[in-house]
Amino acid sequence: MRTSVLSSALLACLATAAFAAATVPASDLPVPVQASEPTSDAAAQAVKRAEAATADLGRTLREALMVQMAASGPVGAVDFCHDKAPGIAEAVATRHGVKIGRVGVRVRNPGNAADGWQRAALDDFARRAAKGEAPQTLQATQYEAGQDTLHYARGIRTEPACLLCHGPAVAEPVRAAILARYPQDAATGFEEGALRGAFWVEVPMMASASAQTPAPADQRIGIALSPKHAAELREEMRGQLMTVQGIIGALAAGDWKAVESLAAARGPGQGGGAGKGFRAQLPSAWFDLARPMHFEYAAVADEARNGKRVEVALQKLEAATAQCTGCHALYRIDERGVDVPAIKQ
Repeated sequence: MRTSVLSSALLACLATAAFAAATVPASDLPVPVQASEPTSDAAAQAVKRAEAATADLGRTLREALMVQMAASGPVGAVDFCHDKAPGIAEAVATRHGVKIGRVGVRVRNPGNAADGWQRAALDDFARRAAKGEAPQTLQATQYEAGQDTLHYARGIRTEPACLLCHGPAVAEPVRAAILARYPQDAATGFEEGALRGAFWVEVPMMASASAQTPAPADQRIGIALSPKHAAELREEMRGQLMTVQGIIGALAAGDWKAVESLAAARGPGQGGGAGKGFRAQLPSAWFDLARPMHFEYAAVADEARNGKRVEVALQKLEAATAQCTGCHALYRIDERGVDVPAIKQ
């Protein structure tokens, strides 16, 4: 079977489907949930931190899931959400100095049941969605003078690919995997475009008011490379960017021959090999990201030869670049002053 990954929309749904909150839910508080403008610099900074944490959580889960999907498909992704996603949420909470989690209209993990202000926000989102507001645009903030915490929530829309795990007709192997890990699952039966739930964040206002808050540490996996190998890897990555730029420019110009030539040069078997040069220093999971990227480039080349549909070529190119962003999200280069031994794969 060809190695591939699900679309970003599906991965986002999987990423928000099963992990418990990074911290315990807030206390029950009767609070307003309509979004309002911040009334102070501290509140404005708190809102920015909440938005950044929400984006970070969705992105980090999605990119980590790409690796899992490439290796074991949707059933493996269910395992990942159950076993690994909670730790990712905790890491994001630590990076941003917040509490963060997700609540659902109907939940798969009982730990994601809305409570207190989260329940009030989700109910408000449901009312607004019923009146025609797009779920993914729904946001709410709540803060008061003297309060030490800002509450932030953002709606989650049911995308078409989400229906594989949350729709009215989930495939039996996936359904069996879900029930084995979540016997109380109720998070099915959703229709495309419906409100699925919400991300929630609690931001300490005192930390937001401090200008001395340190930047979060880089939590990515470090790969030890000599200066020579680090330079080779950076050159390779610049080459990838040049290829993407060239393909986009050729698509804009309608030059399908150039699209085919550029994409085919990045297809399967066009790399330097896992045991050569800097590649010998890379972990095996790196290549779990690289292989699907090469297949997507091949699909771009095939579309240039046959279909010549710009929207399809761009979809395939987006899937290829998603592997690139996944790599950058998971790994960093730790440049060393001497050569390091090759990793045994």
